[in-house]
Amino acid sequence: MTVELGTLLVSLTVLWFLVYWIFGGVVFAIISLVRPGKMKRVRFSCLYTVFSALIAYQAAKLGILWASEATGSIPQASSLSEAIVVMGGLGFVGILLGLIAGFVVLFIGGWVIMLFSRSKEKSWYDRITDKKDE
Repeated sequence: MTVELGTLLVSLTVLWFLVYWIFGGVVFAIISLVRPGKMKRVRFSCLYTVFSALIAYQAAKLGILWASEATGSIPQASSLSEAIVVMGGLGFVGILLGLIAGFVVLFIGGWVIMLFSRSKEKSWYDRITDKKDE
C-alpha cells in the first residue's frame, strides 16, 4: 500500500468513525428509550465508541480492498488527490459497500453490547414507588 493510500485509509477511517458514532449512536439512543429495562449507559457508550472505531478501520480497509479489486490493482498515485480520484471514481461502489458492511456489523455488535450493558438494579423511580407502597 502506498503512502497516499495509507492516508486515504486514515481519512476514510476517521470519516466512517464519525458517521458510525453519530448515526449509530442516535439509533441506539432511540432503541434504549423505547426498549424496556435498565441499561448501564456509560458502559454502553465506552464499548460502542471503541467498537465503532475498530469497525470504521476495518470498513475503510475493506472498502479500499474492494475498490482496488474493481480497478484491477492498487493504483500508484503521486498524491493524495490522485489516489482519491482513482479509488473514489473507479471504486466508489466498493468503498460504499465497505461502509454498508460496517453498518451491518456495527448494528449487530451494538445489540450485543446492549446485552452486556444491562443492569439488574431498579431505577430511581422504581425505588421511590416501592418505598411509598410499604
